[in-house]
Amino acid sequence: MNRRSFVGSAVALAGMFGAKGARKAAWSGVLRARFGVLSDVHITTDSGSCNMFEHALRTFDSRKCDGVLLCGDIADYGLADELKAAGDTWFKVFPDGRRSDGEPIVPLFIYGDHDMGGYMHKRVPAKNQPEKCIPLTSPAAAWEAAFREKWSPVQVKKVKGYTFILAHHPLHNEASEYGQKIPGVEESLAAYAPKGLKPFFYLQHRIIKDSCGGAWAWGQENGATRAALDAYPNAIAFCGHGHLEAQDEACIWQDTFTAIEVPSLRFVGIRPGRENSRGHDDVPSKMMPMVNTGGGKQGLLMEVFDDRIVIERRDFTYDCELASPWTIPLPFPSGRPYNHEFRASREIAPQFKEGATVRVKRRNGKDREGVEHKVFDVQFDPVHATTSTPRAFDYEVTAEIRQGDITRVLRQKRVFSYNGHFPESRDNRIVACVFSRGELSAQAEALRFAVRPCGPFGAKGRAIWSDWMK
Repeated sequence: MNRRSFVGSAVALAGMFGAKGARKAAWSGVLRARFGVLSDVHITTDSGSCNMFEHALRTFDSRKCDGVLLCGDIADYGLADELKAAGDTWFKVFPDGRRSDGEPIVPLFIYGDHDMGGYMHKRVPAKNQPEKCIPLTSPAAAWEAAFREKWSPVQVKKVKGYTFILAHHPLHNEASEYGQKIPGVEESLAAYAPKGLKPFFYLQHRIIKDSCGGAWAWGQENGATRAALDAYPNAIAFCGHGHLEAQDEACIWQDTFTAIEVPSLRFVGIRPGRENSRGHDDVPSKMMPMVNTGGGKQGLLMEVFDDRIVIERRDFTYDCELASPWTIPLPFPSGRPYNHEFRASREIAPQFKEGATVRVKRRNGKDREGVEHKVFDVQFDPVHATTSTPRAFDYEVTAEIRQGDITRVLRQKRVFSYNGHFPESRDNRIVACVFSRGELSAQAEALRFAVRPCGPFGAKGRAIWSDWMK
């Protein structure tokens, strides 16, 4: 195996482990630049709305960042006053565009659909304020008033010799296919994207089609950006919109280029389809309350070296790393260790610790509609990383019944840990999965529950079982 193949394999494995399981490769490149990365800050004019934004910016100041990327949804209701509050916070932390040590720092911000949609102002609690709505007044004027710089639909900036192409979310009109297509992207890429192996950075708000987050990801663009970037293997694209938690390994994707979904600083999201996902129509049985992810306030920190790019995943609630960093080898092509198919084929399954048990409580409970049920409350401890296996992403819980000499699957569910969106050290609450008696067969001679910890790409660990119950 050559050095680059070894590095790619090591990186891929490290990205699937927690801090305990990360493997370190030997790197020698010089640090060239450092950037904070945020998205979906959703500033309002309410008192305290800018506190977490200011906290994140001060963290980036302490880390001596050369710039801060912000992938849209700066203003929650799309009001110029909210944008101005974000700008005032920036200049409070970085007077005259300089860090506390006097060195320059560059804002690399773009509009999102909350900023440019032209509809959110109708939901302002106090009153409808169309005269203050960014796209109904002037996006350029609102931007200049907030950030003291000229605005254009696609901006190009250079920081420490690296090119940033900033594609603002467009107005919802026919020219933009009602927000799906960003006019000017292809032309800007052709004019400004560096040729060769040196990486450049691209920002837009909506998730690039069938890339980071996975094909199921909510809020994807229609494929126009994907088609434009396919010709640039040295592109590293950042997008927001989906709020997806940074622990989700699907948030980084490599194929024809590299794409990264940036988590929200306001509140993070989790994948749909689990019993306690934050959805309504996408939840199979609605027997469990939604996981409260409001406390998850996340972002990234990117370091650019000669031979790699390191993406640190940060929790700003607890001021710590969420998981081991993603490390992208340079120059391109680099084996693409964060290709989803590559990672799925090599994923190591999480495992329950020796002696782990499944406990089942019979009780009365209510579903999300308030209807009472007799339920089985299946409980178990969360799975943390070890030196050889990763932290669990979610859990598969299976109700099994025994009839004569046959044991068969009756019903199966997936569930998230209640605190899985927080750093592993904070994920110590007992995990539960609820089944109503009405979901299970009354004809079974005996019933038990099996639980398997699962990885983000589908690998399943060994099952543990409850005792048989009559």
